[in-house]
Amino acid sequence: MHRRPSSIRRRITTLILIASLILTAVSALASVLVLLSEFSRLEENLLRDDLQSVVALVQSQSELLLQATRLAALSEGAGAAPPGLPESWLDALRIEVLASVDSSGRVERIRSSGGGPASPAWVAFLEANPLTPEQARSGQTGLVMLDGQVWLAATQPSAEGALIAARRLDEGFFQQIANRVQGGIRLYGFDDPQLPADFAAARENFLQSGQATLQTLPDHSLAAFHVFPGLNGQPALILQLVKPRNGFQQGRWNMAFFALATLATGGLLALILSQQIDRQVTSRLEELYTGIQRIREARDFSLRLHLSGDDELAHLAGGINEAIQALETSTLALHENQERLSYEATHDALTGFPNRLFFTQRLNQALALLEMGRTPQVALLFIDVDAFKLINESYDHPFGDRVLVLFAERLKGCLRADDVLARLGGDEFAVLLENVHEPEEAERVARRILEETRRSFELEGHSLFLTCSIGIATASRLMRGEELLRNADMAMYSAKERGKACYALFDETMHHQAIHRLNLENDLRRAIEREEFVVYYQPIVSMFDGRVTALEALMRWQHPERGLLLPESFLNVAKETGLINALNFILFRQSFRQLRQWRDQGFKDIRLALNISARVLPETSFWALFESELEAAGVPPTAIQIEVVESEMAASIDSTLHALERLQQMGVTISVDDFGTGYSSLAYLKRLPIHSLKIDRTFIKDVINDRDDAAIVSAMIVMAHVLDLDVVAEGVETESQFRFLLDQSCEKAQGYLLAHPQPPETVTQLLHSGKALLPDQD
Repeated sequence: MHRRPSSIRRRITTLILIASLILTAVSALASVLVLLSEFSRLEENLLRDDLQSVVALVQSQSELLLQATRLAALSEGAGAAPPGLPESWLDALRIEVLASVDSSGRVERIRSSGGGPASPAWVAFLEANPLTPEQARSGQTGLVMLDGQVWLAATQPSAEGALIAARRLDEGFFQQIANRVQGGIRLYGFDDPQLPADFAAARENFLQSGQATLQTLPDHSLAAFHVFPGLNGQPALILQLVKPRNGFQQGRWNMAFFALATLATGGLLALILSQQIDRQVTSRLEELYTGIQRIREARDFSLRLHLSGDDELAHLAGGINEAIQALETSTLALHENQERLSYEATHDALTGFPNRLFFTQRLNQALALLEMGRTPQVALLFIDVDAFKLINESYDHPFGDRVLVLFAERLKGCLRADDVLARLGGDEFAVLLENVHEPEEAERVARRILEETRRSFELEGHSLFLTCSIGIATASRLMRGEELLRNADMAMYSAKERGKACYALFDETMHHQAIHRLNLENDLRRAIEREEFVVYYQPIVSMFDGRVTALEALMRWQHPERGLLLPESFLNVAKETGLINALNFILFRQSFRQLRQWRDQGFKDIRLALNISARVLPETSFWALFESELEAAGVPPTAIQIEVVESEMAASIDSTLHALERLQQMGVTISVDDFGTGYSSLAYLKRLPIHSLKIDRTFIKDVINDRDDAAIVSAMIVMAHVLDLDVVAEGVETESQFRFLLDQSCEKAQGYLLAHPQPPETVTQLLHSGKALLPDQD
């Protein structure tokens, strides 16, 4: 080979040197900027962590004071007036100020530790900031700034209203915290008119964004802020934590040294590299190029480059070989990842069993084999865990997930090796049975599943008893997978309607019922748009004098083809499809305006009874509709009686109780409808703000001929009277029933014996007639 001219070597050397220096400088500068940014971010994160530690320490003191206040409240419940607690109790509970306020927030008693009267500042503060009734009924804590001192205060509901306890957080407390986090701490009142500029900026940030941001102070230190709430939940104090930025300054010096060292190293390496230019390069590069071309054309990443020597080009060849090896490894990893992603896409993350996608694919494959005559029969089991929502509500969702895993494993143990079990989602599972010779095989599997899942599930010391509902559908040729799955789903819902914990076989009547339900839903939507609904009224009568005390509003659908339909034919569909609010709107508008007409005619003592689903009571839309229609009709809430079915009320007691209390505060009368069909107890009834019970018609029906029903009805009436509740017997149809109820001191009755549901004009005539609705009246 010929030697290259020296001028070329010099030009190449110069270019390499310049390029190396530029690349090294850029790399060093980028590294400096990135690392300095990381230093800054690290200091900010450390400051935030320290601030959270400070806040946590204050909150722990708040929790301790809240527990102490709760103990003081308990002592009040035991008969001791908290402001009169022994001094040793106050010292033990670390309470310096203890006050008792009534439900309106007015201070009744207040004292300080040591037995003396409370400071005037606390008296003035409590009088200027009385607790609202909602605050008095809930336990909460807050910080208060009085006379330049920080106080920690807590409230707890008591028999009289609420207890308020407080103690000081002195400078020693905050100094101890500052020493722990190695920073400075300052506090100012949130509304202090003399806030320093940095505190004022933090307050402005909090008002705009809901949080106080970090600040770099003029002395280059870093400050973090936190806003503590007061007893009323509003911002009360601003805490500042300040720490010097030592790490950032040291990082700047280190980065400068690193940049210079990197530049120097880069220049030295460029000079060393330029000394190797004289070596043979071109031919060896050509050899590398030829080897790369060979690998590219063969598309074989197992081939390698071979280049002699131990210089840069040899290393380059080695680097290329490493890249080829990495590419070969990446190709294998990509293949493995594709398999893993394929598995994750077709399997449930919780149970590890196939998911809906995998199940649908296998189902379609099985149906294709059935169509080709290569398998005798295909059956599908659709499984839903009964009342699983109760597990999640009673424990928590992670616990419920673990229960589902145990349930799935129990299901798997009931199946053959080639049966496919999949979790479709939530608490729904499906089983694909191939090579089924007769439908009874699927039934045997279903019975085995029902039997095995009835056994208790032991989890974390809990014994759980679950049941499931199973729908079974067998395939016919030319059937699609989603059709078979839909059939099994309909059969499963049929099993639930039969009482759950059983299985049901699909038949075409289920499909017809589903179509009928869909048509009914469509008709119902059109009927709402066309306002095809009217309201009938059935009197609720005093059993002593036959006087009409209330009128229950009952919806009727004036169907253009099927005539007048009762609620039983469409109400469940309305609840399931969310159309119940639209029906409530029609009911409220018609019945409230009709009630206003009757009141204008002089019948002001008659209440309007409305049967409302407990599921809609907590909804905001219900309240907006109810209150707006009352106002539009000019009807007072005291003229309304809301009836809630007992079983629905018990199913969601907490949310329903809050709604009933709100109705009671408005003046609405509340009645428990269909009483006796649920699972109420005396303790349960005592919690509810109710005024009357309506005994379900199923007990009234056989009260004369069935001694058990008679005893139950008598017991219900006695229990209601013990709780000072009125009793309404619904479904009274015979005089003997009426006489029996009257002998038991039942106050009111409702039923065909007394009056049928009637249109408003007929009710108007009845009211004007003044007729007593008693059995012996014509």
